[in-house]
Amino acid sequence: MRGVALTTNLVTQPAAIRLATLFAATCLVAGCGSASQATTTATATPSASATAPSSPVAPSSPVAPASSAVASAGAATSDAGDGAVPTVGPASSGFITNVCSAITIADAQATVQPAIDAIGFDTDNQDPAGIFTCTIDAADQAVTVTVEPEDVAMANYESDVAAENVPAVPSLPGVGDVAVWTQVANNPPDVYAHKGHVTCEVKTSDTQVLNLTYDPSVVDGGVTAASAAAYAIKLGALCTDVFAAIG
Repeated sequence: MRGVALTTNLVTQPAAIRLATLFAATCLVAGCGSASQATTTATATPSASATAPSSPVAPSSPVAPASSAVASAGAATSDAGDGAVPTVGPASSGFITNVCSAITIADAQATVQPAIDAIGFDTDNQDPAGIFTCTIDAADQAVTVTVEPEDVAMANYESDVAAENVPAVPSLPGVGDVAVWTQVANNPPDVYAHKGHVTCEVKTSDTQVLNLTYDPSVVDGGVTAASAAAYAIKLGALCTDVFAAIG
C-alpha cells in the first residue's frame, strides 16, 4: 500500500507542476488578479497625450462674439443719437406737413396783403437732401419759407448768406441761434436763420402784395432800409414757427 501511494505521488507531482505552469501561462495571456486590474486600468485610462487637445492656435483676426457685435451696434446707434451728424435724406411727407402747418396764419398774414387761410406746401417738391419749401401766398408766391432740416455744419446757411453779395444785418434778436436779413438796394428783404441743425430761409419776390411800406420816391423797388428792417421782423417770425415745430 505504501508503494502504491508513493507511485501515485510521484506521478501526481509532475502533473501538478504542468498544471501550474499552464495556469500561469493562461493568466499571463488572459490576465489574472492584480495583473488583470493593471491591464484594465491601463486600457480604461487613455494616455494624456492621446486625449488632451492640442493648444489652440489664436486666429490672426479674432472674431468678436455675436453679443459683442450687438453691443457695438447699440453703441453706434447711441452715438448717432447723441450729437452725431444725423442722416441726410428726403423728408417724410408727415414731417413736411407738420413743419409748414406750424407756421401760424397770424404770422403768415402779417407778411402779405391778400387774405390767406392756409399755408401751401408740396410734400413731393424737395431735393435729395430733404430741403423743402412752405408757401405763404400760393397765388403770388410772394413769400416762401425754405427749410433745410439737416444743415448741421451751417454750410448752406453761410454760403446762401454770402451769395447775396450784400451786407447781412444781424438785427433779429430771438430768432433761432443766429439770424440776419439782407436787402438788395431798394428791394424787399430776405431772412436767413439757423437753430440747432436747421436752417430757415425766407425769400420775397418784388411784388406789391407784400405787407410792407413802399416809398414811391425810392426808385428801383421803393423799399427803404427802414421799411426793410421792419418787414424783416415779420419774416423772422415765420422761422421762429418752423424752429418750434422741429424742436
